[in-house]
Amino acid sequence: MRKKIRWGIIGPGVIAHRFAAALRGVPDAELVAISARSAEKGKQFAAEFEVPLRFDHPEALAACTELDAVYVATPHPLHYTGALAALEAGKAVLCEKPITINAVQLRKLIEVARARRAFLMEAMWTRFLPVTRQVVQWLTDGEIGKRKMIYADFCFSCDFNPDSRLFAPELGGGALLDVGIYPLSYAQMLAGNPESVSGAVAFAPTGVDGCNALLLKFPDQTLALLSSAIQSQSSSPARICGTEGEIVIPDFWSAQSASVIRRGEKTAALHCEHPHRINGFEYEIEEVQLRLRNGELESPIMPLADSLKLQEIMDQLRADWGLHYPGE
Repeated sequence: MRKKIRWGIIGPGVIAHRFAAALRGVPDAELVAISARSAEKGKQFAAEFEVPLRFDHPEALAACTELDAVYVATPHPLHYTGALAALEAGKAVLCEKPITINAVQLRKLIEVARARRAFLMEAMWTRFLPVTRQVVQWLTDGEIGKRKMIYADFCFSCDFNPDSRLFAPELGGGALLDVGIYPLSYAQMLAGNPESVSGAVAFAPTGVDGCNALLLKFPDQTLALLSSAIQSQSSSPARICGTEGEIVIPDFWSAQSASVIRRGEKTAALHCEHPHRINGFEYEIEEVQLRLRNGELESPIMPLADSLKLQEIMDQLRADWGLHYPGE
């Protein structure tokens, strides 16, 4: 592959701005194209990040021969069409979480990616953070003995607005897909796929989940208590508890520090600090570029099988709650 990997972005929103800022600091990465439904927003984004090529729909960007990889940063319901267009054009795709609205859509993307031999990965940036990788290593090394419990939540409170993507069913609103996927993916990364999942929900006025609480049981008898919300505030910590101690990760989804606290002790036996080099998105970008240069079609840290299982779990939970999105 050429020295520089040339990126295009579909969707010029807030998260795309963070991604583009990180891309500037990643060696051998170059942002060359933006696709935006709003011509004005596309023009502003291109000016801010010095992007030479602008398109008004994903299909045109996907067809651009000047691209190696595409980052899909649109609202949830548009992930599928943007990713599909890029994959069909043979481009590598990094798609924001949740990678699709449901498992049916993701199975189709995987089918196309494999047929076109194109790279595909869900942009679960948390898995690639240096602190996350250290936490995984501590568990592998047995620093807290046998893992027994995982606690994680990602909750924030915002004012109710029926037109906001967070509350609108037609935009894939609700806590589960927007932030609940973080603790779910974290628990899966640590303990594998659960053998049972149950959940309770409190609905927002528009019928999407405003708050939810989940209980997962894993084959090795590990339990996970997870929660997410768009109508309840928390500091979003994670704790992994074992027979000999616990690992504490403040703001686990964007973690920059973690500690091991051993049984019977109050101070950290082990501690790590890894401030983001840029804003945290750089690590998933580097992962994609590494895999592309190695000729690989997916990441072993965020494999497609994991993403598909997460979609199936969220489908199951929404079905239990009677939460369906338009068009499903």
